[in-house]
Amino acid sequence: MIKHLPVARPYFFGKEHEYIDQALHSMQISGAGAFVDRMEDLIAKAAATPHAIVVSSGTAALDLAFEALGVKPGDEVIVPDFTMFAPVAALLRRGAVVVPVDIDATWNLDPGRVAEALTARTKGILMVHTYGHPADATRICELARQRGIWVVEDAAEALGAKLGGRAVGSFGNVATFSFYANKVVTSGEGGAVVTRDSRLAARLRALRNLCFGDGWAQRFVHDGIGFNFRLSNVLAAIGCAQLEHLDTALASKRRTAVYYRERLSRIRGLILPPDSSRVLHSYWVFGVLLPHGHDRSEVAARLAEAGIDTRPFFHPVHSQPCVPAMQGAFPNSDMLAERGIYLPSFVGISKQDIDRVSDALKKALAA
Repeated sequence: MIKHLPVARPYFFGKEHEYIDQALHSMQISGAGAFVDRMEDLIAKAAATPHAIVVSSGTAALDLAFEALGVKPGDEVIVPDFTMFAPVAALLRRGAVVVPVDIDATWNLDPGRVAEALTARTKGILMVHTYGHPADATRICELARQRGIWVVEDAAEALGAKLGGRAVGSFGNVATFSFYANKVVTSGEGGAVVTRDSRLAARLRALRNLCFGDGWAQRFVHDGIGFNFRLSNVLAAIGCAQLEHLDTALASKRRTAVYYRERLSRIRGLILPPDSSRVLHSYWVFGVLLPHGHDRSEVAARLAEAGIDTRPFFHPVHSQPCVPAMQGAFPNSDMLAERGIYLPSFVGISKQDIDRVSDALKKALAA
């Protein structure tokens, strides 16, 4: 029987069951408890920010961030054309006008194109660290500072990544993370918002918990319309057990990337993911661009026959059916969407499994 290799799967470091038992015995199984507090501390440390607020999902983190920043209908927001759709959907739900911008060689927002897209109507910039490679946050945040507009970092795929030695999540006004089961570390479901702004952090905490009032007498007096985006203390227990080993998980991801590069670098026309000495890549996934002339679906089918799971790259914002038609050319985004595929690269994958994937990919491309 062929062994199935998934694109992603969680890796358990050993204390997940112990911490879950502790959470259950504490009787704190809802949105408050020692593990919620501990998880926030661990995330704040990883993101080099003083404030972290855990929530029920990465999508909830985005909704919370945009609510706290006051995004309203008609606000114009620059977004990367190549991105997971969740952050764009969060803006569209608020009635914002999204302005897609093509990507650069890092597969992230192109700062030059961002500068060209800025108008008097621009209220903010959504900066996504795609697949774990940091965007050029220094240049993009400087553009925002000059205009007096906000920046939200979607770092769902990039916890632990760094740009010039500075942690992803510490550049924008707000940053969001995801701890879904396919992330480098996970709480099953879960997310977080981080910020350096203490007043914004207080606003985020209030919005997360329905804007309940302070104190016994004011408990059911609400000074705003918030959400129930609390993360269960039980899931936070899993998150803590994982975050305590973030460095180990990231090291595994980077070893996997190094070995894939060694095995795949000689395939003619295959483009490997961007990396440089200036960044510390989290390698949430290991994605490649297939050589010209190959049918991506056929290659994926051949790999599936060998028991190897794959995924296509994200679909561009400008061609999403639910996004209003827009003008402009997005050649880089379109190229990634047409040729991109990611390969199994979960924490703990063995060299033997990487050999198997690499050999199967070479065979599929030679067919």
